[in-house]
Amino acid sequence: MSLQIIQGMEASEERTRLILALVDACIERSCSLSLDGPLEQVRQGLKNGDDLAANVRLRIALARAEHRLGNDGQAQEDLQAAASEVEKSASGARAISREEQAQLLLELSLANQAIGESEVGSEQLATSQALLHQDTTEAFPFAEQPLDLAVGAGLSGSSFIDTSATLTVSLDGYKQWPRQDLYLTGIYGGGYDSDRDVKRIQPFAESILIYRYHLNPGWHLMAGNLTALNSSTFAAQDDDDDLTLVTQTVAGIGRNLWRGDDPSSFIDLQLGVGPRYDYDSINFEELQNDVKPSLALLLVGRDVPVGAARLSPLLGVASDISDITDTYLLLDTSLRIPITQRLAWDTRAVLRYRSKTVVESNPNVNAIFSTGLRFSFSP
Repeated sequence: MSLQIIQGMEASEERTRLILALVDACIERSCSLSLDGPLEQVRQGLKNGDDLAANVRLRIALARAEHRLGNDGQAQEDLQAAASEVEKSASGARAISREEQAQLLLELSLANQAIGESEVGSEQLATSQALLHQDTTEAFPFAEQPLDLAVGAGLSGSSFIDTSATLTVSLDGYKQWPRQDLYLTGIYGGGYDSDRDVKRIQPFAESILIYRYHLNPGWHLMAGNLTALNSSTFAAQDDDDDLTLVTQTVAGIGRNLWRGDDPSSFIDLQLGVGPRYDYDSINFEELQNDVKPSLALLLVGRDVPVGAARLSPLLGVASDISDITDTYLLLDTSLRIPITQRLAWDTRAVLRYRSKTVVESNPNVNAIFSTGLRFSFSP
């Protein structure tokens, strides 16, 4: 593939790698092609890269190419720029794990030693080793972090004799303060059906909100709410004139079972009590309009690493204190697979068990599945 064809490609990490591969081949064969332009094009392209680790490794490859061409001054500048990116990654919106920082510093150390910068390389090697042996006990109170917000959207429709359409918006937000944090996740939307006689547009929502006040790294006080409006997972029946609302509020105590590199990645076990409100209006008949004291046990996880993917599970059991046979069980699991720094493919599965039968046609067990793109405002 010629240099002109590669340079004509749309700017991307793949184009950068192809240019560097062509430069390496040209150096090996001592070709007469001027390489200053292609190398500068690589350098400029790295300014807009989203993947920090890939950027650093490409800068290292760029520095090695400059060194082989005898441009050690430029090679040093490229390695300094790469080291600066790693240093900034220790905090801020583009933070990466301690293990990945250590790996990148090791690669920088080897590159600096290869171009004769032994002192710089030795310092980076020492820092890399220190990171790997660093005490993993996180300082408490925790460091405040900016809002982490991601949204997803989906639209489907069909039209023949009748027209129907569904708009769905998913939301995931997390905010960390030194002793408190707030976690919100949910699906919101509306469905239109021209065949409906009463309400052609019907809203629906399923939302989970969890607040934690940390007493220490292991224990916290919590308050949470689950609200489901006309959700197919919770609805007693799903018709044009039906209205189903379930909202459970709890307050209690929680124990952290696992925490990642920062408090936003966790698995907790929580126990709480609070009121549950059930409302069901089916075929213009009010079947439920009750507030009941409930006991809830929750296993909540967020951004648990599974390879490159992130898993956010929630398992909850809530029971009426006065009638233990009136019980809800909810399993809500989201698996996010990153595509770019901001885009991910999000797959969500929800399973609900409801012991009480409101209408005979409604099953006690219900499941929904959704999948689609998710955009994060925080890289």
